[in-house]
Amino acid sequence: MARAGAIGLVAIAVATTACAAHRLTLPSGAHVPAPDGAANLVAATSACRAARSFSATLTVSGHIGADSVPKLTVFAGATADGGIYLSASIHQVGIFTFGGTADRATLVLHQDNTTITAPADRILAELVHLKLSPSRWLALMTGCVTLDATASPTSADRYGNKVVVTLQDSTAVVESSADRWRVTGGLFDAVAVRYDAFAGDWPSRWTMSSTTGAADDVMLDIATADPHVNDPQVTTSGFTVTPPPSATTITLDQLRARGLKGK
Repeated sequence: MARAGAIGLVAIAVATTACAAHRLTLPSGAHVPAPDGAANLVAATSACRAARSFSATLTVSGHIGADSVPKLTVFAGATADGGIYLSASIHQVGIFTFGGTADRATLVLHQDNTTITAPADRILAELVHLKLSPSRWLALMTGCVTLDATASPTSADRYGNKVVVTLQDSTAVVESSADRWRVTGGLFDAVAVRYDAFAGDWPSRWTMSSTTGAADDVMLDIATADPHVNDPQVTTSGFTVTPPPSATTITLDQLRARGLKGK
Protein backbone atom coordinates (compact mmCIF):
# COMPACT_ATOMS: atom_id res chain seq x y z
CA MET A 1 0.00 0.00 0.00
CA ALA A 2 1.70 3.20 -1.17
CA ARG A 3 0.12 5.46 1.42
CA ALA A 4 0.76 2.98 4.23
CA GLY A 5 4.44 2.95 3.36
CA ALA A 6 4.66 6.73 3.27
CA ILE A 7 2.86 7.21 6.55
CA GLY A 8 4.74 4.32 8.14
CA LEU A 9 8.00 6.21 7.66
CA VAL A 10 6.78 9.20 9.62
CA ALA A 11 4.33 7.56 12.06
CA ILE A 12 5.12 8.15 15.72
CA ALA A 13 3.54 6.70 18.83
CA VAL A 14 0.65 8.71 20.19
CA ALA A 15 1.01 9.71 23.81
CA THR A 16 -1.79 8.12 25.80
CA THR A 17 -3.38 9.72 28.81
CA ALA A 18 -2.86 8.49 32.33
CA CYS A 19 -6.37 7.19 32.77
CA ALA A 20 -6.86 3.43 32.65
CA ALA A 21 -9.00 1.76 30.04
CA HIS A 22 -12.50 0.75 31.07
CA ARG A 23 -14.99 -1.66 29.55
CA LEU A 24 -18.30 -0.37 28.33
CA THR A 25 -21.06 -0.49 30.91
CA LEU A 26 -24.54 -0.17 29.48
CA PRO A 27 -26.82 2.34 31.22
CA SER A 28 -29.10 0.81 33.82
CA GLY A 29 -31.80 1.90 36.20
CA ALA A 30 -34.80 4.09 35.47
CA HIS A 31 -35.55 4.47 31.78
CA VAL A 32 -38.36 5.20 29.38
CA PRO A 33 -39.01 4.19 25.78
CA ALA A 34 -37.24 6.43 23.25
CA PRO A 35 -39.46 6.72 20.16
CA ASP A 36 -36.89 9.09 18.65
CA GLY A 37 -34.01 6.67 19.29
CA ALA A 38 -33.66 5.72 15.63
CA ALA A 39 -33.44 9.38 14.64
CA ASN A 40 -30.87 10.02 17.40
CA LEU A 41 -28.69 7.21 16.05
CA VAL A 42 -28.96 8.48 12.48
CA ALA A 43 -27.92 11.93 13.65
CA ALA A 44 -25.02 10.52 15.67
CA THR A 45 -23.67 8.56 12.70
CA SER A 46 -24.00 11.14 9.92
CA ALA A 47 -20.22 11.57 9.57
CA CYS A 48 -19.17 7.94 9.91
CA ARG A 49 -21.81 6.73 7.46
CA ALA A 50 -20.27 9.00 4.83
CA ALA A 51 -16.79 7.51 5.32
CA ARG A 52 -16.00 5.24 2.37
CA SER A 53 -12.42 4.87 3.56
CA PHE A 54 -10.59 5.68 6.76
CA SER A 55 -6.93 5.50 7.74
CA ALA A 56 -5.10 6.59 10.87
CA THR A 57 -2.15 5.90 13.11
CA LEU A 58 -3.21 4.03 16.24
CA THR A 59 -1.44 3.42 19.51
CA VAL A 60 -2.63 0.12 20.97
CA SER A 61 -1.87 -1.48 24.34
CA GLY A 62 -3.59 -3.83 26.76
CA HIS A 63 -3.88 -7.60 26.94
CA ILE A 64 -5.19 -10.54 24.92
CA GLY A 65 -5.94 -13.39 27.28
CA ALA A 66 -2.93 -13.81 29.54
CA ASP A 67 -0.58 -12.09 27.08
CA SER A 68 0.30 -8.44 27.51
CA VAL A 69 0.20 -6.23 24.41
CA PRO A 70 2.91 -3.56 24.61
CA LYS A 71 2.41 -0.10 23.19
CA LEU A 72 2.17 -0.83 19.47
CA THR A 73 2.12 1.79 16.74
CA VAL A 74 -0.35 0.58 14.13
CA PHE A 75 -1.07 2.12 10.77
CA ALA A 76 -4.70 1.09 10.13
CA GLY A 77 -6.92 1.39 7.09
CA ALA A 78 -10.33 0.16 6.03
CA THR A 79 -12.68 0.71 3.11
CA ALA A 80 -16.40 0.37 2.60
CA ASP A 81 -15.91 -2.30 -0.07
CA GLY A 82 -14.36 -4.69 2.43
CA GLY A 83 -10.67 -3.79 2.51
CA ILE A 84 -8.60 -3.88 5.67
CA TYR A 85 -4.96 -3.08 6.47
CA LEU A 86 -2.98 -3.16 9.73
CA SER A 87 0.76 -2.67 10.05
CA ALA A 88 2.10 -2.86 13.62
CA SER A 89 5.50 -1.97 15.02
CA ILE A 90 7.14 -1.28 18.36
CA HIS A 91 10.10 1.09 18.61
CA GLN A 92 10.12 1.10 14.79
CA VAL A 93 10.59 -2.68 14.63
CA GLY A 94 7.90 -4.43 12.58
CA ILE A 95 5.65 -6.88 14.43
CA PHE A 96 3.05 -7.80 11.83
CA THR A 97 1.48 -6.70 8.57
CA PHE A 98 -2.07 -7.72 7.71
CA GLY A 99 -4.11 -6.79 4.67
CA GLY A 100 -6.63 -7.85 2.08
CA THR A 101 -10.37 -8.30 1.86
CA ALA A 102 -13.07 -10.09 3.82
CA ASP A 103 -12.69 -13.22 1.69
CA ARG A 104 -8.91 -13.28 1.44
CA ALA A 105 -6.37 -11.55 3.65
CA THR A 106 -2.73 -12.23 4.42
CA LEU A 107 -0.90 -11.84 7.72
CA VAL A 108 2.89 -11.74 8.00
CA LEU A 109 4.44 -12.07 11.46
CA HIS A 110 7.82 -10.46 11.02
CA GLN A 111 9.60 -11.63 14.15
CA ASP A 112 9.54 -15.30 13.16
CA ASN A 113 8.93 -14.83 9.42
CA THR A 114 5.64 -16.72 9.29
CA THR A 115 2.51 -16.07 7.23
CA ILE A 116 -1.08 -17.17 6.77
CA THR A 117 -3.76 -16.40 4.18
CA ALA A 118 -7.43 -16.89 5.08
CA PRO A 119 -10.69 -14.93 5.42
CA ALA A 120 -9.98 -11.72 7.34
CA ASP A 121 -12.33 -12.43 10.23
CA ARG A 122 -10.77 -15.88 10.79
CA ILE A 123 -7.29 -14.39 11.06
CA LEU A 124 -8.41 -11.58 13.36
CA ALA A 125 -10.28 -14.03 15.59
CA GLU A 126 -7.07 -15.98 16.19
CA LEU A 127 -4.76 -12.97 16.38
CA VAL A 128 -6.77 -10.77 18.77
CA HIS A 129 -9.43 -13.23 19.99
CA LEU A 130 -12.28 -10.96 18.94
CA LYS A 131 -14.83 -11.37 16.14
CA LEU A 132 -14.09 -8.58 13.67
CA SER A 133 -14.78 -8.21 9.95
CA PRO A 134 -13.30 -5.50 7.70
CA SER A 135 -16.65 -3.73 7.52
CA ARG A 136 -16.98 -3.80 11.31
CA TRP A 137 -13.43 -2.47 11.67
CA LEU A 138 -14.35 0.52 9.49
CA ALA A 139 -17.46 1.08 11.62
CA LEU A 140 -15.39 0.95 14.82
CA MET A 141 -12.61 3.30 13.72
CA THR A 142 -15.11 5.89 12.46
CA GLY A 143 -17.38 5.62 15.50
CA CYS A 144 -20.48 4.04 13.97
CA VAL A 145 -20.25 0.60 15.68
CA THR A 146 -23.28 -0.67 13.76
CA LEU A 147 -23.03 -1.77 10.14
CA ASP A 148 -26.39 -0.17 9.33
CA ALA A 149 -27.36 2.81 11.46
CA THR A 150 -30.44 3.44 9.35
CA ALA A 151 -31.98 0.02 10.02
CA SER A 152 -35.16 -0.13 12.07
CA PRO A 153 -34.24 -0.76 15.72
CA THR A 154 -35.77 -3.61 17.69
CA SER A 155 -35.87 -1.36 20.76
CA ALA A 156 -34.74 2.05 21.99
CA ASP A 157 -34.70 3.24 25.59
CA ARG A 158 -33.68 6.55 27.16
CA TYR A 159 -31.57 6.77 30.32
CA GLY A 160 -31.21 10.47 31.06
CA ASN A 161 -29.14 11.96 28.24
CA LYS A 162 -28.23 8.53 26.88
CA VAL A 163 -30.24 6.38 24.49
CA VAL A 164 -29.62 2.66 24.02
CA VAL A 165 -30.63 1.55 20.53
CA THR A 166 -30.79 -2.17 19.79
CA LEU A 167 -30.41 -3.22 16.15
CA GLN A 168 -30.16 -6.61 14.48
CA ASP A 169 -26.35 -6.46 14.33
CA SER A 170 -25.46 -4.53 17.49
CA THR A 171 -26.48 -2.37 20.42
CA ALA A 172 -25.40 1.28 20.26
CA VAL A 173 -25.26 3.83 23.05
CA VAL A 174 -25.83 7.38 21.81
CA GLU A 175 -25.45 10.43 23.96
CA SER A 176 -26.42 14.07 23.63
CA SER A 177 -23.60 16.49 24.38
CA ALA A 178 -22.84 20.04 23.24
CA ASP A 179 -25.88 20.16 20.98
CA ARG A 180 -24.95 17.02 19.04
CA TRP A 181 -25.46 13.30 19.27
CA ARG A 182 -22.53 10.87 19.37
CA VAL A 183 -22.16 7.13 19.60
CA THR A 184 -20.28 6.63 22.87
CA GLY A 185 -20.28 2.82 22.95
CA GLY A 186 -21.70 -0.38 21.61
CA LEU A 187 -21.89 -4.17 21.77
CA PHE A 188 -21.77 -6.81 19.04
CA ASP A 189 -20.68 -10.47 18.80
CA ALA A 190 -19.22 -10.63 22.36
CA VAL A 191 -17.22 -7.44 21.67
CA ALA A 192 -17.67 -4.14 23.53
CA VAL A 193 -16.40 -0.73 22.48
CA ARG A 194 -16.35 2.45 24.53
CA TYR A 195 -15.46 5.85 23.06
CA ASP A 196 -13.90 8.17 25.62
CA ALA A 197 -12.74 11.12 23.50
CA PHE A 198 -13.26 12.62 20.06
CA ALA A 199 -11.34 14.95 17.77
CA GLY A 200 -13.99 16.58 15.64
CA ASP A 201 -16.16 13.84 14.15
CA TRP A 202 -13.77 10.97 14.86
CA PRO A 203 -12.94 8.90 17.95
CA SER A 204 -9.52 9.79 19.36
CA ARG A 205 -9.47 7.51 22.43
CA TRP A 206 -11.41 4.29 22.73
CA THR A 207 -11.43 0.85 24.31
CA MET A 208 -12.23 -2.43 22.57
CA SER A 209 -12.76 -5.45 24.79
CA SER A 210 -14.40 -8.80 25.15
CA THR A 211 -17.73 -8.86 26.92
CA THR A 212 -18.20 -10.41 30.34
CA GLY A 213 -18.24 -14.19 30.08
CA ALA A 214 -16.36 -14.37 26.77
CA ALA A 215 -13.96 -17.28 26.31
CA ASP A 216 -10.93 -14.97 26.37
CA ASP A 217 -10.44 -11.79 28.36
CA VAL A 218 -9.36 -9.06 25.93
CA MET A 219 -8.81 -5.38 26.67
CA LEU A 220 -7.25 -3.02 24.12
CA ASP A 221 -6.78 0.68 24.78
CA ILE A 222 -6.59 2.59 21.49
CA ALA A 223 -5.58 6.16 20.70
CA THR A 224 -6.15 7.52 17.17
CA ALA A 225 -4.10 10.20 15.44
CA ASP A 226 -3.81 11.64 11.93
CA PRO A 227 -7.15 10.39 10.56
CA HIS A 228 -7.70 10.55 6.80
CA VAL A 229 -11.26 10.18 5.55
CA ASN A 230 -12.18 9.34 1.96
CA ASP A 231 -8.57 9.73 0.86
CA PRO A 232 -8.36 8.58 -2.79
CA GLN A 233 -4.98 6.98 -2.03
CA VAL A 234 -6.55 4.61 0.51
CA THR A 235 -8.01 1.79 -1.58
CA THR A 236 -8.65 -1.90 -1.18
CA SER A 237 -6.35 -2.68 -4.09
CA GLY A 238 -3.52 -1.07 -2.12
CA PHE A 239 -4.06 -3.32 0.89
CA THR A 240 -2.48 -6.42 -0.68
CA VAL A 241 0.22 -8.01 1.47
CA THR A 242 2.84 -10.23 -0.17
CA PRO A 243 4.81 -12.40 2.28
CA PRO A 244 8.56 -12.86 1.85
CA PRO A 245 9.43 -15.94 -0.24
CA SER A 246 11.23 -17.36 2.79
CA ALA A 247 8.20 -17.07 5.11
CA THR A 248 6.84 -20.27 6.63
CA THR A 249 3.09 -20.83 6.28
CA ILE A 250 1.25 -21.54 9.52
CA THR A 251 -2.28 -22.69 10.33
CA LEU A 252 -5.01 -20.81 12.15
CA ASP A 253 -4.48 -23.07 15.19
CA GLN A 254 -0.78 -22.24 15.19
CA LEU A 255 -1.58 -18.55 14.90
CA ARG A 256 -3.88 -18.71 17.92
CA ALA A 257 -1.23 -20.51 19.97
CA ARG A 258 1.38 -17.96 18.99
CA GLY A 259 -0.73 -14.80 19.13
CA LEU A 260 1.44 -11.72 19.54
CA LYS A 261 4.14 -13.56 21.50
CA GLY A 262 7.75 -13.17 20.53
CA LYS A 263 7.40 -9.42 20.10
